[in-house]
Amino acid sequence: MLIIVGKCFFAKGEPPEVLERGSYAPDELPQDIAIELAKLDPGEVSTTLTRSNGQTLVFLMLCGRTPALEGEGPSAEQLTNLIRNRRLDSFAEGYLAQLRAEARIVELE
Repeated sequence: MLIIVGKCFFAKGEPPEVLERGSYAPDELPQDIAIELAKLDPGEVSTTLTRSNGQTLVFLMLCGRTPALEGEGPSAEQLTNLIRNRRLDSFAEGYLAQLRAEARIVELE
């Protein structure tokens, strides 16, 4: 799993260089940050961490989580077939819905 985080050690009145934003694997993060990120949903922030003996507040935001791909991903041909099949299924479902809507049921005696 890949975790995209934004963490800010100083913000108001400080240059943008003090802001840190990046994508990290869970084992690349310090333990306290990893634990705090585990509690967050994408888009949520935390201000419970500090640095410099409590003198610096860490504003931590989980931007998103992305699962890591194992091995090779699907080929271009496989993706093309997947998209084509989904479109065909969609057309078929739409046509079937249209046929049902236009159906006329007659009872024979």
